[in-house]
Amino acid sequence: MRPDKNRFLKGVALFLLLFSVPFVIRYFWAFCLAPVPFIIPDELLYPYTGRLFVSGLASGNFSVFKVNAAHPPLSKFITWLFISLLGTSGFSDLGAMRIQSCLFSSLTCVLIYAIVASKTKKSIGVLSWALLSLDPASIIFALASLDVTSLFFAVLSMYILLRAPSESWRPYLLAGVCLGLAALCKYSAYPIILGTLILILLAEKNHPSLSAKGILFLTTSSILVLIAGNPLLWPPQLLGFSGYSALVEDSSRALLNSGGAFSVLTPLDWLEPAFKMTSPAHTIFYLSMFAHATTVFPLPIFRYSYLPWLFLGSLLLLLRQQERIEGLELSSLSWISASCLFFWILAKSQAEVYYSVWLQPPLAIFSTIAIADLWRRRR
Repeated sequence: MRPDKNRFLKGVALFLLLFSVPFVIRYFWAFCLAPVPFIIPDELLYPYTGRLFVSGLASGNFSVFKVNAAHPPLSKFITWLFISLLGTSGFSDLGAMRIQSCLFSSLTCVLIYAIVASKTKKSIGVLSWALLSLDPASIIFALASLDVTSLFFAVLSMYILLRAPSESWRPYLLAGVCLGLAALCKYSAYPIILGTLILILLAEKNHPSLSAKGILFLTTSSILVLIAGNPLLWPPQLLGFSGYSALVEDSSRALLNSGGAFSVLTPLDWLEPAFKMTSPAHTIFYLSMFAHATTVFPLPIFRYSYLPWLFLGSLLLLLRQQERIEGLELSSLSWISASCLFFWILAKSQAEVYYSVWLQPPLAIFSTIAIADLWRRRR
């Protein structure tokens, strides 16, 4: 057998192993243990909207995109595709969507292995893969279809960027397309990934694979993909209505309300009514809500996952030994910081614990590399 063919077969076997283990675990959770439905109303709403969007596109009725306009349509189109492919095999709409979630969550585990193995050793890559594959939060909240589908494309974008030669524009174009696809599944991908890249450049100005011009090119290409793929961003003359107005109107319904008097978009919004109240009791109440909102995230994640504990422990040990954080450690720390900052600002994350799936990949990367570095220095 030729060496190239042998290497290819080994690569395929490794991929199947790295994919099948997390997939089987997530499949068992999704179809044997998880309640039906588990995430409400998402698991009931998205199969319906997927069918609605496809029928609307087929008939030229773009008004269907006003339904659940707060979230972009790509993941729902993918859900429709899985329903169409698996429906004939006896899967319900909800079951087909859970297969989609399990698949993309498992592929993300494979990508984490590829990121770490390409920068360190394969054994360290396997450890990072194992930490993410077996992480309870990543398994439980793998059923958040929009998030895990968007996360896959976002991690794929990071994988391409971290391996890119800084002098070439093609990786930035490909990463921009992937980021655009991630944003077409969920808008959260934009602030998280772009925030990560900015933090990396601020911390490491001479990064071997990132440049300011490249990130600008990536941003431009991803925006073009987002506009092309989201009908709500098309001109009103084409749609027959203002897609932007529909997006804003539906997004406003997703905000946490307090008696309808005001909307809480960020923890800071609790301060506005506190200063307007004439009753000391009401003022104390709103100030206490502000204190709660600013301190609670991401504390609930510690109940579901061991990765935050590993991250904190390894970070404290690195700081205690005054070790320099650089390379992939620094990149993953920037990724964690950007994710935490975004979800800390977003008040809705106080109620939606499944958003933590965005934190798990960089937590696994940082913890693995930090543990490996600490182990190597102690030997």
